[in-house]
Amino acid sequence: MTSLPRGAYELMRDAFVAQARLPVDNATSSLLSQLCFSAPRRARPDDVPRLALHFEGATLELPRENYMFEFEDAGGGSFTCLAVNAGDDLTIIGNYQQQNLHVLYDLVGNTLSFVPAQCNRL
Repeated sequence: MTSLPRGAYELMRDAFVAQARLPVDNATSSLLSQLCFSAPRRARPDDVPRLALHFEGATLELPRENYMFEFEDAGGGSFTCLAVNAGDDLTIIGNYQQQNLHVLYDLVGNTLSFVPAQCNRL
């Protein structure tokens, strides 16, 4: 999962909560140390905001399945959780966010870009 410095994470978390159309599930969030929402079994894609990571010269617009994970608890409750957490002073872009993407490094042009891929077909 992606890890952001605490200050950056808290800004992102607060903006995410303000835009979400689902209630925060504090018990699950505390248990998993993740931001989690109670979700109906058929949550709509726009129930949570879109997530984009901005870099100098590149923006990575993530599909929902690359930043939210969903599960049910033993009692039948359904939850969706943000696959980003607070960490140390480093930013780590996790493999969960990079799934089905080619990350292109142009060393000559000194640029970074992202291209969608269907990795199960490679």
